[in-house]
Amino acid sequence: MTNLEASAMLVMTGHYIGFFPNHYIQRWLETGDLICLIPDRISRQSHFELIIRDRKQPLPIALDAFLRCVYSIRDQRERNRALNEERAASGDG
Repeated sequence: MTNLEASAMLVMTGHYIGFFPNHYIQRWLETGDLICLIPDRISRQSHFELIIRDRKQPLPIALDAFLRCVYSIRDQRERNRALNEERAASGDG
């Protein structure tokens, strides 16, 4: 979807449904102007790749901080996924 604003305007008329990133519609979900239809069955995840130049030189401070944040989020998600799999396997989930 390349034009979220136009699509959101159509959905807000009440005559259409749409598929939006959660961060984009969060404010309307909180006010009740929009609702999610079967969010436990329909979702979307986007896969991103980060590419940087060869690390022969130290990374700029901002890039280093950004990468640390990304790695931290990735690592936490992997820990959560493993924990959920363990719970499901043991019957606690």
